[in-house]
Amino acid sequence: MNYNVSGAIVYPIGNANITALSQLVLKDFPIVLLDKQLEELDLPCISSDNFTGAYNAVEYFIENNHRNIGFIGVKDSDVVHSRYKGYCRALLDNGIILKPEIIITEFETRLGEEEPTFLDEKEAEMILHRMQNHNVSALFLR
Repeated sequence: MNYNVSGAIVYPIGNANITALSQLVLKDFPIVLLDKQLEELDLPCISSDNFTGAYNAVEYFIENNHRNIGFIGVKDSDVVHSRYKGYCRALLDNGIILKPEIIITEFETRLGEEEPTFLDEKEAEMILHRMQNHNVSALFLR
């Protein structure tokens, strides 16, 4: 079957599609990865400056008089880790202390799962209540 596709830009989620991607590599199909390098495959990767992007976003909140700025994002990749570092640096550079009670960087794994998945409605509601209880006026999401 021919789909007339000349190449693909892929945002890899772990190694979930490593078999399919490696088959395409063996067929010399052009692939560019977005924001995450796969160590098993030697493919070009285009990355954002996640640290600066997060830093600038938090600075924008601060310039608009927000001081209680929460962070939600599992540090499961270099991308999110860089964003978290940018978030922290922007707060500190502006004289705002880090508050662990409004920073969420881990979710609990469900029984039988190796990695955290998307939040269900109950978990999301608990996090939102937590942020409200600490008077969070702005929120940086992953």
